[in-house]
Amino acid sequence: MSLFNYINKLWFNLCYFPVFFYFLVLIFICNFNITKADILEEANLYTVKIKSSIKYPFYQDDAGTSKGAGFLINKDKGWILTNAHVSGRGNARVYVAFKDKKYIKAKVLYVDPILDIAILEMDYKKIDEEQIIADLQCNNKKLNGTEVAAYGHPEGLSFSASRGIISQKRYRYGADWLQTDAAINPGNSGGPLISLEDGKVIGMNSMGFKKSKGLNFAVPSTILCKVYQLLIENKNPSPPILPFRFATNRQLEKYMAIGALKNNNLKDILAGDIVTHINDTRIKTPTELSNFLRGDLDKATLSFKRGTKVIKKEIKFKKFPLLTERNFILLDGAVIAKDYFLERNRNEGLYLTHSVEDGSLSDENGIYRGLLIISVNGIYPKSLEELYQTLKSNKKVDIIFKGWSRSDNVLYDYQKISYYPKKITLY
Repeated sequence: MSLFNYINKLWFNLCYFPVFFYFLVLIFICNFNITKADILEEANLYTVKIKSSIKYPFYQDDAGTSKGAGFLINKDKGWILTNAHVSGRGNARVYVAFKDKKYIKAKVLYVDPILDIAILEMDYKKIDEEQIIADLQCNNKKLNGTEVAAYGHPEGLSFSASRGIISQKRYRYGADWLQTDAAINPGNSGGPLISLEDGKVIGMNSMGFKKSKGLNFAVPSTILCKVYQLLIENKNPSPPILPFRFATNRQLEKYMAIGALKNNNLKDILAGDIVTHINDTRIKTPTELSNFLRGDLDKATLSFKRGTKVIKKEIKFKKFPLLTERNFILLDGAVIAKDYFLERNRNEGLYLTHSVEDGSLSDENGIYRGLLIISVNGIYPKSLEELYQTLKSNKKVDIIFKGWSRSDNVLYDYQKISYYPKKITLY
């Protein structure tokens, strides 16, 4: 090649390179915008509408109809993720509907006793071919600053999104949450929190604060993935019942300080000890501890720090039972069942009035929600069946309750209620 031709070719490349560069930038921008549009379009294919109806609610639920969102995670099994407060935590009738489709009956397959998580199961044969599963982000990835869309049906506006960013992961209310300023309104609950960077579902919309704009929370997808994987493996994904409570002092927020012991067998552990490791794995929050112990693990070695001293102790754990398998007694409009949620002295009362129907015979006789049953006609009930038989075998019942006294506003006061029951049913 002659020197003239070489210089001429070089000049051509230099002149047209900027044009080529700007052309590539234009293509990138267009594709970026299309990608965001496609992400929301795909959300239409795995997000569902959910409505549930509860006649006899367990504690934490209310009687009546609830509406929210969910998203498909397994097409072959017909599994859908949502919030427990959307599906109900017990004997609820649940229906799901994909976009532009009719409602289909579903059942509650799993309810988490700590986190606001439920998995529904519908007939997979009724899922159209066009529907897809949500792509869950299962890897621990730093999400601070990630642009997201909270998808669902806010205030009845079906299949719509609100936009925001992830602030950070926070430990609040006994669990880890993703904090976001993407608006989460009634109807968004249970819907996917979607990364607008790659389209992955990084959380499940759970709650927002009406008085605080831009302060909303979602369940991290890493937790959802763990629960889902254990269910696939036919394992109980319920967390353990921890034998201690953690301190609520905000100055100790970054530490896992033991606030109180619920198990007298932990002789070497004292209030104020700080949990640092489980099986040599560093943990920072009680949620991390609970999630580590999900599955078949019933014992583990925990490391505690007391000043400069490190204590290691093997601790046995019990699992929460599957809440979908709970039985209950309906006593003249009062739902009585085991107390799995409230932190109480287990040596004193196993059964709780989870709800009481307004205007029912139980309501008229002074029985109300949240009372712990101590005895019935002098008998301490050791099983639901025994409680049922005791109630059935007596025309008049004398029930000793413990709870908040309406008459004098005394907390955990003993109360005796005597009356003649009319209808007692074991479910």
